[in-house]
Amino acid sequence: MGALANAVDDQLEAAQTENRQARELLIPYADTIALPQVRNPTRATYNDWGGLITFPNPGGPVLIMAWGSGNATNDDAGSQFRMRIGISTDGGSSYAWGSPAVDQSGGGASTRRAGFSPIHMLSTSDPAAGITVRAQNYWTDSSNTATDLSFDNGRIIALVIPQG
Repeated sequence: MGALANAVDDQLEAAQTENRQARELLIPYADTIALPQVRNPTRATYNDWGGLITFPNPGGPVLIMAWGSGNATNDDAGSQFRMRIGISTDGGSSYAWGSPAVDQSGGGASTRRAGFSPIHMLSTSDPAAGITVRAQNYWTDSSNTATDLSFDNGRIIALVIPQG
């Protein structure tokens, strides 16, 4: 009778472990990071803004949602500012970039302020590696004279929702 009871206990424990692991695969996870102030980044090119949000490979299909926010200031000439969010499902080797949030400031020498809130979403059936989310900024001006600009008060938030 002891051997039968032990066998039943072992099967019950295995079933409970499998059930717990299956539930864990369905729990969404999220993270957020602040983006540092960046002064006078390279003109007319996308620049990495701050660090990365990273998640381990979920091992199955997921929906990844990412949001960004930030400001830009220019105390010189009229400018165009952009912010975009990128999502990688191969550990950061390549990114799928969302549409940029764009703010067009007018011309003149007075202070110009811009605000951004880009959103990006990606669904994948089988990530190749860990998931990475990052932000980039961009600026340009038609007169090519802007010299005192900054991106600040930035933040990105990412949510990974298992689709198992």
